[in-house]
Amino acid sequence: MSFSQVNLDDAEPSAPIHRAHLLKFLIPSLIGVLLFLVPFQVGGSINIGMGLMADGLQSLLGSALPAIAMLVLCLSVVITLYVKVAKPNWAQRGHFQEMFDVDTIWVVMRILGAIFVVMTFFQVGPEFVTAPFTGGVMLNDLAPVLLTFFFFAAILLPFLVEFGFMEFIGTMVRKPFRVIFNLPGRSAIDATASWMGSGTVGVLITAQQYEQGYYNAREASVIATNFSVASIAFSLLVTNFVDINHLFVQFYFTVVMSGLIAAIIVARIPPLSL
Repeated sequence: MSFSQVNLDDAEPSAPIHRAHLLKFLIPSLIGVLLFLVPFQVGGSINIGMGLMADGLQSLLGSALPAIAMLVLCLSVVITLYVKVAKPNWAQRGHFQEMFDVDTIWVVMRILGAIFVVMTFFQVGPEFVTAPFTGGVMLNDLAPVLLTFFFFAAILLPFLVEFGFMEFIGTMVRKPFRVIFNLPGRSAIDATASWMGSGTVGVLITAQQYEQGYYNAREASVIATNFSVASIAFSLLVTNFVDINHLFVQFYFTVVMSGLIAAIIVARIPPLSL
């Protein structure tokens, strides 16, 4: 057997490996794009796939969500205090350390949050905390939405950010994003997820990328404050509220253009420029 034949035989098994790598990039990334970046109309409203899942879970749990939110907050405080005092081995590494071994200021904030939510849920304490338009808004209106939204985001977000899609897009648009916004190219995914899908998703992506070292503090601050502003779904809600549905395209185009112009300017002046 010749040397060329040996090389050829050795090279043949590598073809399936390349296909496997390509599929590992394409399939999860396509799922992530469909879940987070593609808006579609359902029942007269515009939403993204993950948003529909969150809405479905919210409808399923219904009135139980405020109680679940209270239990989650209280459990978070209990585990955080246990980790700070006992310092168990399982909480000294990885995601557990990030979630529960936090600075003192965050321990205090979690304790206060748990106290306020218990007061609001049981309607005990001063009215400025428990009233429907203060604590009631947070517990009964905001917490159920965030609870269901972050539940699915924590599970599904890796499809968008962990399989090479952000690196691929970042390579494609690195130069224009650096010139226009003074930001890395991978932030284009943040911008798209915020404008087309949800501002909350954009903030989640930005926070995760910052914690993993892909953004510095300035870049993360610019992205979170300039791109995670007004999604399609939120803009549609606004047009419905003010009864200008027939002008939605013009309204949203104006919002996007104003936001992009503001991002170009604001990113270059203090405090974000610093």
